[in-house]
Amino acid sequence: FNANAKLELVKRDASWTSKYAMLFIDNPVGAGFSFTTSESGYCNDTKVCVASNLLSLLTQFYGIFPEMLQQELFITGESYGGHYVPGFAAYIHKHNARLRRQQADAPQELAASWLQTPASWLHAPQVHVPQQPLVRHTAQVHIPLAGVAIGDGWIDPVNMIPAYPDMISNLGLCDGNEKAVIEGYCTQAVALIKQGKMLEAFNVWDKFLNGDVWPYGNYFHNITGLNDYDNYMNTNAPAEFEYYAPYLNQA
Repeated sequence: FNANAKLELVKRDASWTSKYAMLFIDNPVGAGFSFTTSESGYCNDTKVCVASNLLSLLTQFYGIFPEMLQQELFITGESYGGHYVPGFAAYIHKHNARLRRQQADAPQELAASWLQTPASWLHAPQVHVPQQPLVRHTAQVHIPLAGVAIGDGWIDPVNMIPAYPDMISNLGLCDGNEKAVIEGYCTQAVALIKQGKMLEAFNVWDKFLNGDVWPYGNYFHNITGLNDYDNYMNTNAPAEFEYYAPYLNQA
């Protein structure tokens, strides 16, 4: 479904849901409609905390819908979701490898453990960050991971950001002086990331390109007049792209 200008749901002409089973996850905990009743439920790292929470969620899902284990799983994400997809996929890959080793040592014991797992864990009231790799429940389910799909993913900013000055210049969207300013933004953002100053790095990038919280026109807009950096053939993104946010905010 899409939301229209009246904030009404309208069925899409084409959708992944018409051909595939879809599971949408508000990730990490605290984003969207996901929540925790414990401060320890919030994550401050991706490789272990977020990935282990997602694996726990996924194995609970398979506990409720075991028939889905017969279907290939593709993990997808867009934009900042590209930060989580590779880490989660790698975590699953390591989990499956660990499971194969364990099954080779004691296959009957593992099978019995999974079958005897109580149903109560499927309805835990809050999310807890594991302090060590999950053993009891997640170690028993082989995840049928088949691949990943990432759209304009923010996968590796330290190595991606330095490419922006040349890219914008080669597209004819800036002159030499403006390119030098862009290089300054990019150099500063990368340096702050390497120092672990993520909020400061975001603010620099926001001032340059995103314009999410920067109260004035971001630099990219100021030199190009464009508000839609995803498609520089448009000055503004289509209005219908913005309807879903106020629709969800009604909840």
